[in-house]
Amino acid sequence: MLEDKRVETIASYPYRTAGRTWLIANVSLKKAQDGSIVLPGTEIERMHRIISNEICGSPSSIHPEELEFLCDVTATRFNEVADFLGFTKGSITAWKRPGKVVPLGESLRLKRWFWYKIFAGDLALMPQTVALDVVVDDALILETLKEHGKLFAENRKAS
Repeated sequence: MLEDKRVETIASYPYRTAGRTWLIANVSLKKAQDGSIVLPGTEIERMHRIISNEICGSPSSIHPEELEFLCDVTATRFNEVADFLGFTKGSITAWKRPGKVVPLGESLRLKRWFWYKIFAGDLALMPQTVALDVVVDDALILETLKEHGKLFAENRKAS
């Protein structure tokens, strides 16, 4: 069991996942009962939410490593991704080959889907409504959701 005491906050913590190294701001480490310094689960969850938000809010296509990360974070199987898109699992598996990216149209649909899977419980915290012209444009809605997702991810920060 971890003590409830923060022992150190790292201003810019390098975290390797989803095919690259992310720099996460203000990561808190805690001391375990055995005296070791550990990264608590609440901070790992917060970092995953921040990274998920960055991936989903990006205008570029999803890379295979990012798709795998989003699937892991949301406990989504590749056959569920295939069903959502109306593809075969083999089509989704082919995207995992080196140098492949998920086509942009499918990437945008997946980003919206994963964003809602991760942040749906936080939507009541949105301070405003979203205009209809934003909702119907995948790029605009993802940009808008990314801004809200930043707040949602930080709301989960360990105290």
